[in-house]
Amino acid sequence: MKRLILAVASIVLVSSAATAETQPRLARLQVELWPEYDRPAVLVMLQGWLAADAALPATVRLPMPAQAGRPHAVAKRAADGALLMAQHTVEVKGDWAWVKVETDVREFRLEYYVDLATTDPARRYVFEWPGGLDVEQVTYEVMQPTGAKDFSVEPPPSSQGVGSGGLTYHLGDLGPKARNEPFSIRIAYTKTTPTLTAVPLAPSVPPVGQMPPAGRTPGVTPSGSGGTNIWLLALMVVLGAAIGGFWVFVASKRPKRKR
Repeated sequence: MKRLILAVASIVLVSSAATAETQPRLARLQVELWPEYDRPAVLVMLQGWLAADAALPATVRLPMPAQAGRPHAVAKRAADGALLMAQHTVEVKGDWAWVKVETDVREFRLEYYVDLATTDPARRYVFEWPGGLDVEQVTYEVMQPTGAKDFSVEPPPSSQGVGSGGLTYHLGDLGPKARNEPFSIRIAYTKTTPTLTAVPLAPSVPPVGQMPPAGRTPGVTPSGSGGTNIWLLALMVVLGAAIGGFWVFVASKRPKRKR
C-alpha cells in the first residue's frame, strides 16, 4: 500500500513538473487598457510575444476574470503581418478563466471587456494579473478616454504620447515578471459625460477585434493610399477627356485649306 501511495505521488509530481515545463516563456507581454472606448466598460487587450527559444507550435494559458465572460477576440499574427483567428479553449477555475491559445507563430493577442461603474463621475479600475507565465518584459499602454480629467495610472507611466484623434496614451514598463509574481495596474479619472471615445473617431477607427496590420495605427491612413488616389485618378481622366474634346471641337471649326 505504501509503495502504491508513493507511486501515485510520483506520477502527480512528474505531471505537475511537465505542465510547468510546457508553459512557454514570453519575451514580452503588453497590457493595453482602453476605458470607455466603444462601450461603457474597459477593453483589455493582452498582446504577447513568445521567447525566441520557445518551441512551436505552443499553447499559452492567459488569465482573464471569470466575470468577463467569453473572450471578445483571440488572434495570432502571421509572418506577413495578417491577424488570424487562433484556436482556443476556456477553462474557468474560481475567479479566473484561463484562455488556452494555440499558436504556431510567436505573436498572439487576447481581447475582452470588463464592466466599469460609470454612474459616478469618479471612475476607478484595477487590472489584475495573477501570474502563471515567465515574462522577460511587461509593458502597458493606457488610453485616456475622451472627456476624462485628473487621469492617473499606478504604477506611474514612464512616458505618454498622442495617437489618432488626438488621444493621449500613457506608457509604462514594469520590467520582468516571474510566473509566481502577480502585478496590478490602477486607473483613476473623473468623467461627467457619457460620450464614448470611439464615437467622435468613427469611422476612421477600425472595429474592435478587426485589428490593424503590424506597423499601422488605428485611425491613421498611410499616405499614398486609400480612396483619395481613386478620386484623383478619376478627376484626371475627366479633365483629359474634356481637354481632348475641346481641341477636337476647335479643329472642326478651322477653315479647310484649298488644294
